[in-house]
Amino acid sequence: MDHAPSSRYKFHFVGRNRATSPILPAGLTEQEVVIQWLKTKEAGDGRLAETTRAQYVVEARRLFWYARWIDTPISEWTLEEAGDYLAFLKAPDEAAICAERVPRGDPRWTPFRKALSTASARQSQVIAGSLFKWLVAVQYLRADPFAGYGLAGKKRQRAKKQKRFVGQDGIELARDAVVGRECRTDRERAKRARDLFIVDLFTKTGLRTSEAINATMGSIQYARFTPAQRAKNPDYPEGVWVIEVESGKGGHARTVSCAAIMGSLQDYRIAYGLSSLPIPGETTPLILGARRRTPELSRQVSERGLRGLRRDLGTIDGVTDRSSLYRLVKAIFREALAWWDARDPVEAAKLERASTHWLRHSFAKSLVSAGADLMTIARNLGHADVNTSLVYIDDEETSRALDTERLLLDR
Repeated sequence: MDHAPSSRYKFHFVGRNRATSPILPAGLTEQEVVIQWLKTKEAGDGRLAETTRAQYVVEARRLFWYARWIDTPISEWTLEEAGDYLAFLKAPDEAAICAERVPRGDPRWTPFRKALSTASARQSQVIAGSLFKWLVAVQYLRADPFAGYGLAGKKRQRAKKQKRFVGQDGIELARDAVVGRECRTDRERAKRARDLFIVDLFTKTGLRTSEAINATMGSIQYARFTPAQRAKNPDYPEGVWVIEVESGKGGHARTVSCAAIMGSLQDYRIAYGLSSLPIPGETTPLILGARRRTPELSRQVSERGLRGLRRDLGTIDGVTDRSSLYRLVKAIFREALAWWDARDPVEAAKLERASTHWLRHSFAKSLVSAGADLMTIARNLGHADVNTSLVYIDDEETSRALDTERLLLDR
C-alpha cells in the first residue's frame, strides 16, 4: 500500500521520546508506523473520504521529507523541530521547492511546490497534530511535540460572496466553440460529444471533480416515484433522472437531478458506440478518454492492421484522475477564448482562470437565479452546513433586511 513516501533510508532506532507500544507490531520503521496510522483513517464509520485521505498522505510525505532534510527522525522531534517545521511550511528554503512534473522517484522531487497559504499551513498543522496525538495514544511516543503549538482560531467574518464562476454567456460560448469544431473522423466527433457533455455535467449538476471521475454510467438512474407519492402529488411524473453520488466530500452520499444533461449524455454515448441510455449497474466510467487502447495480440500486425483493431476491438479507458479532467476543461475554455472575437473583458478573464470547480459554482448561481431555497442549494451541492451555501446568494443581508422591514410595516 503506497501510503507513505518511499525513502532510501528508514529511521529505525529508539530515542528519548520513544516508548514501547503494547498494541503495535514490534520492529516497525517510522514509515511503517505512519502507514498503520493511515490505515486507521481508512477503517470504521469515521473513515476519511478519498480526497481527505489523499491530503493525509501528502502531509506524511512532507513530514518524512523534512525529517530527512534536518536529519532528525520524527520520533526525536522536540518543540523546536515541530516549530521549525510549521515555519518551514510557510517559508520553505528555495532548495526545497520542486519543479513541476518531476516524478516522485526522481532525486530532485520534493513534496513542496510553493509556500503554503495561511489556511493550508493551518490544515497541515491539524493533520500533523492528529498523527502525533495518535502516536502518543498508541504509546509509540511519550509526548507530542506539536502540543505546544495551539491553532489560531478562525476569525468569524461575514462570508464573501462567491465570484469564481462562469456566467451564462461564458458557458454558452464554451458550448458554441465545441459545437463549431470541424470534425472529420468518428473519434473527433466522439470527443466533441464528450466535451459538450462535460460542460453540461458540471454546469447542470454541480458535481465535484472527484465525484465525476469516480462516477460510472450506472450512477445515472431513472428513479420512479412510489404510488403513494404520486397519489399525494398528482402532478408528479412517473419518475425523474438522477445521478447517485455514492461518496461525496466527507463520505456523504446524495442524489442530484440530471434531467438537464440527458440530451447531451445520449449524444455522447451514441458517439462512443454505446446504447443511448445507461444500463442499470453499468460500470463504464462516466467520463471516457478519447483514445482506444490497442488489444493484446498473439502475433505481429501491421500498423494499418493495428489501427483497424483499435477501432473495432480496442477498449476506452475512463478519465480517472483529477488533473487530467482539470486539463481537459481548461483546454475547452482556451478553445472558447480563441474562438471568441468580440469578447466581454470580464467574462474573458473568468474563462482564462476557470476550472471544473468554477463550473460547480456556476451551477449554484443558476439555482439561486431560478429561485431555489437555501436548503435545496445546499443539498444539491452536498454541503453539510447550509451556511456554506450562503456565498452564492447575492445581497442576502440586504434582502433579509428589506423582508424584515416589510413584515414589521405590514403588522
